Amino acid sequence: IKWILAILIVFLLYKKVIIPFTNKMLEFYTQKDELEKEEDEDIITEEDKSSLEKYNELKKKVESELGFGGVLDKEEIKYEVLLEKVKKDIESSPEDMAKVIKSILDEKEKGT
Repeated sequence: IKWILAILIVFLLYKKVIIPFTNKMLEFYTQKDELEKEEDEDIITEEDKSSLEKYNELKKKVESELGFGGVLDKEEIKYEVLLEKVKKDIESSPEDMAKVIKSILDEKEKGT
């Protein structure tokens, strides 16, 4: 009879105390996870917005420096930027650029 009474007390303790406690803990952690996800989404959207704003500002700055008007041809811009890079590289290290041009010409001669 003592064992049956002890088992009954443990069972009631389990039902009345342990199960509600675990349910509250699980709710707490799921709410905490949801809040963290929402905060992460807010951070991402703020970072995206700031990145987009920076991109647009830099784009406007580059367009104004290159002297482009309203209509932009992306292919033309690519070649203009590439040309400017090549000019700067030639000015900064003409020996290296001469080696590059020589190797390109050598490869072309070998190919034909």
